[in-house]
Amino acid sequence: MSVGRAVALFLNVMGTAAGSSGPNALFANNAPVPGVTIHEALLTHDIHTSATTRFAVPFFTQDTSHLNDTVATLAIEQNGANLVASVKSKDQVTGGRFESILNLAESLTIVSGMVVRSGSVIASSGGRPRGG
Repeated sequence: MSVGRAVALFLNVMGTAAGSSGPNALFANNAPVPGVTIHEALLTHDIHTSATTRFAVPFFTQDTSHLNDTVATLAIEQNGANLVASVKSKDQVTGGRFESILNLAESLTIVSGMVVRSGSVIASSGGRPRGG
């Protein structure tokens, strides 16, 4: 790291420079920084939660389950030119003979600080009989 601007960017991203902005510094400039090349990168985070409840009294039993899966990704593509963010989530509640499912998907692409494409999908099915 003999190039001064590359060293300054590294210190800014790592949070050790005065007034550093962390990873946001990578996308603050629309122009390339001499000595810095980002080919491709991927950051992901996954959340999975599960809960089960059982209620039992004489002559009656009720089971309920709740599952939630979420995956968030942030990708740098095309030699650092594009920033792509996406979130996919599924929430499912099952109780007795019925189930409810909610699916969400969102993605956007940022090129030179501008959102050029966005897509989202929300799908829901609630109160339907299980297995049907």
